[in-house]
Amino acid sequence: MKQHDNLFREMVSDPVAQRDMVRICLPDLAERIKLDTITTIDASFTGGKQADLLVSMRDHGDREHLVYMLVEHKSYHDRLVAVQLLRYSAEIWQLWKRNGDERGPLPRIYPVVLYHGKTPWTAPLKLSGLHGSADDDPEPHITDLVYRLVDLSTIEPEQLQLPARTLAYLITLRHVLRPFSPLEARMILQLIMDPTVERSIRERLLTYLVDNTGDKNTDVLLTEWESGGYTIEGGDIMTMAQELMRRGEVKGREAGREEATQHVARKMLDKGADLEFVLETTGLTAEQVSALVNSENKNKEPASPV
Repeated sequence: MKQHDNLFREMVSDPVAQRDMVRICLPDLAERIKLDTITTIDASFTGGKQADLLVSMRDHGDREHLVYMLVEHKSYHDRLVAVQLLRYSAEIWQLWKRNGDERGPLPRIYPVVLYHGKTPWTAPLKLSGLHGSADDDPEPHITDLVYRLVDLSTIEPEQLQLPARTLAYLITLRHVLRPFSPLEARMILQLIMDPTVERSIRERLLTYLVDNTGDKNTDVLLTEWESGGYTIEGGDIMTMAQELMRRGEVKGREAGREEATQHVARKMLDKGADLEFVLETTGLTAEQVSALVNSENKNKEPASPV
């Protein structure tokens, strides 16, 4: 999770990407505010994740607006996220109370959830959706909190009118947790390697993909990378293919060592070696040795008569 958080935090630290995200998440608000007034506020006091983003901005009437963006990349959906956002909103107003003029208008908070999991978001978008019945209680009570959802699993970021740099971040976040086709891999690489995307961002996104996507996706990326003839220029010129091959060789060596260790353990067990001695000598766990024994016994079972 930390690498996902870090990548999002890196993206929204960019002033251009901040403005792009406001346009995506809150298009109506983006029309009313002065985009050059967007500033980031440390949101650690809310108790949310490091990646969560709190920004302040002012409209043309100089009224302050606050946007709290909660980043969600769990494989499951937290159905109580509206409760989280309600608590964070209260914490944000407390900060405003301590630092601002209490007699002035309370700043509006726009809660946003940015989600890039594998499956579409299913949690209620309103606090009232958690009550389980029609909200017809006449007594005063907290009625609702509504948040804006940006679900990267259902939208096509490449169709958004955004600079290549912001699109490269969003496309990478969208596809990293799901299998992608050669066509999608080609599109991802075209965006990441766009001339307007800085070299440091290219390398960051490629490294993030290689470290966090599965082996099948890595193979697809490698094929498309080679066919596209891409290179990363710098002090040490290395194609992504070379880097991936290097990583593959490391994995192969690790797999080879593990296979050799298992072979030694089998031989020792066949010779009647004590289990504790096998564990100490090979470094394998008791579970691994047990699995080896079970596999060995299964292979020795006589074939069933036809």
